[in-house]
Amino acid sequence: MNVILYCLKSIFFALIVAYISLIGTLIGQSVALFMGLGRSNQTTFIESISGVIPFFMVTSFIAIVIGEMFKKLEQSSLERFVCIFFYHYFFFYGLKMLDKIFSGNDFSLAYELISQIVPALIFAFLVTILWKPEKIGEPFIYQLKNYLVNCKFKRWWLRFIIGSVIFVVIFYFTNWLIAPFLQQYNTTLTHHAPNGVLIKLFAGVLYALTILPIFIRWKETKTSILYWIGFPIFLQIAVYPAVVEFWLPMGLRFPYLIQYTVISFLLAIFYVGLFYVPKESEVIDDQFKWMY
Repeated sequence: MNVILYCLKSIFFALIVAYISLIGTLIGQSVALFMGLGRSNQTTFIESISGVIPFFMVTSFIAIVIGEMFKKLEQSSLERFVCIFFYHYFFFYGLKMLDKIFSGNDFSLAYELISQIVPALIFAFLVTILWKPEKIGEPFIYQLKNYLVNCKFKRWWLRFIIGSVIFVVIFYFTNWLIAPFLQQYNTTLTHHAPNGVLIKLFAGVLYALTILPIFIRWKETKTSILYWIGFPIFLQIAVYPAVVEFWLPMGLRFPYLIQYTVISFLLAIFYVGLFYVPKESEVIDDQFKWMY
């Protein structure tokens, strides 16, 4: 019964987050217009019920998953709010903006940045206050020092560089795989910005930095963190665009869904191998054990 009540409460909280995030999207766009940043020249989900309903459903699910994940980290309210904001803003909005820059799409970067900050702040604030950990752990600085000591700081830099480059490699590889299926849509898969590699490398650095607080504070098993690293990101970068961006043809959305599904889970495997620090009682038996 307690489990059922907890699930019902989580669903109720998630619906609140989704509804107010929807209002936050409208507020964010109004703020960007008021600041004279122009108007989005692209279709948005709020223009049709075909986008609003999927947004409501997917955002509710994302709120539950992110809320439960950050509860496990036992952070203070302020630290939890900051981490959730940057985590959600990057994977829900930021990575897509970098993709647009990479593809050379014509859009207002200032408008996108400002209009999307408001719903991300609202989402982070609500998830922070509605999903509270049972206890607060050690301060982040203490956990960071302990993490760097246990994983050997000099070798950690090598892991971080590998993790950032792996993102670029996986992105270009999956791009190459799906390119034949998208030729009819005249996409810019093969015609990207001249500094496209640098853009993707920057995205890889941000990707790794965004998930590091999870590794630093994680106290559960290596198998469990593989799920929590991969699944929430999969929902935000793969499922959300495929379901909510109704104005794009399914022949375009489906290959991108496959691409970002592979990216999110394959990167999760690599990042857990690179950044997870095993407990003293755990036996290390993977391809990255020479780095410990």
